[in-house]
Amino acid sequence: MNLRKGAFAPFTAFLIAAIVSSAISVSASAAVNINITDFQGAWSSTANYSTGTVVTYDGASYISLVNGNRDIAPNSSTTKWAILDAPGLPGATGPQGAPGPAGPKGATGATGATGAKGAQGPAGPVGPSGPAGVQGPAGVQGPTGPVGPAGAAGATGATGATGATGATGATGSTGAQGPSGTSGCAATPQPNQLALLQWWTCIVTAGTQPGGIAFDGAHLWVANGGSSNVTELDTAGDVLGTFSVGPNPVGIAFDGSHIWVTNAASNSVSELDTAGNILGTFGVGAFPYDIAFDGSHLWVANTNGNTVTELDTAGNVLGTFGAGSGPQWIAFDGAHLWITDYLSGSVAELDTSGNLLGNFSLGAQTTQIAFDGTHLWVSLVYSNRVVELDTAGNVLGTFALGTNPEGIAFDGKHLWVANSGSNTVTELDTAGNVLDTFGVGTAPYGIAFDGTHIWVTNQGGTVERL
Repeated sequence: MNLRKGAFAPFTAFLIAAIVSSAISVSASAAVNINITDFQGAWSSTANYSTGTVVTYDGASYISLVNGNRDIAPNSSTTKWAILDAPGLPGATGPQGAPGPAGPKGATGATGATGAKGAQGPAGPVGPSGPAGVQGPAGVQGPTGPVGPAGAAGATGATGATGATGATGATGSTGAQGPSGTSGCAATPQPNQLALLQWWTCIVTAGTQPGGIAFDGAHLWVANGGSSNVTELDTAGDVLGTFSVGPNPVGIAFDGSHIWVTNAASNSVSELDTAGNILGTFGVGAFPYDIAFDGSHLWVANTNGNTVTELDTAGNVLGTFGAGSGPQWIAFDGAHLWITDYLSGSVAELDTSGNLLGNFSLGAQTTQIAFDGTHLWVSLVYSNRVVELDTAGNVLGTFALGTNPEGIAFDGKHLWVANSGSNTVTELDTAGNVLDTFGVGTAPYGIAFDGTHIWVTNQGGTVERL
């Protein structure tokens, strides 16, 4: 449609207004006969429009219907504005245009920080050896070497004629008397052995008041308390030697290499090798009585000190520990040490760190003690009994024996007890039953097993084999 200013027919204006207004919900209730007077462009809220002025608003064209039309948006009043045309519906999307040319290359960025140094690569293979250099000039001559060994002796020459006999020399002095020969077993048993027809008994003369006795796997060693020495015997009863130690030796033990003896009167222990040589003497507590080996260290019962002393096998004192009243004899059960307390009539149990684990009263004076692999056996010297304990310290039984039982030993099957007041030895099974009683010498005291026989020390001065 071609509209010209001032020539817009009333009918045409009416028709356009009616058609367009129906599309945008703006309707005219009656025909409008208005001529277009001018075109003002985009509508402004501050402009004052007169009748016939055309403006654009929101993509459409409007004509003012009145004079003094101000601040009324064209699409908000159908009495003041009539729409002439409206924007059409959006057309279909056109095809995508061709890509534009590439932009210019940007400036080079700043250099980044240097990265960490990488690990050194593996060494390359060794190159081939270079050619040998030219031989250097000869060195100066070295000094003359030492004289070589003498050559072999020549053949012996012929024997010369015998010279005249010289004068007889003076007679030398008489040499010292050699040591006494071994005594062996006595030919005649003790009277009480004759009465019991014990002809097989072996009796050996030892030192004065033999007490403690120990076996080193080959020989027997006896501590002679009254003569301050020890006697070594073989298992045939032959005396192999007598060796001085400290005063009043009582207890004796073997540590797998050496012999250890307590010297009660000098508060010391002596260490001997198996040839009888003194290797050292070491101070311990007051009146050391017995000594035992626990597989690593030695333990000494100090009767007058009420203690036990622990030594290493070099003789160093590792500790001194309280052990009841009047400790005398010691046994080791494979884990703990058991010490008889003579004055309090009890036994004390210590671990190998010296801690007192318990003290168990037996109601009578205790002397020697032995372990049978399961239980402990203790002599009650003035009650004429032995007591069996388990390793918790419980009394399992009390069994009557001879008079004044002292030494006690286990032979792997039975117990053997020396009865010092009745000059006998009693054999018991591990149930406490008396199996036999054997007459021995005067005041039997110490007792040991050599793997075959039982050996008893008699304080009358002999050692006896059963």
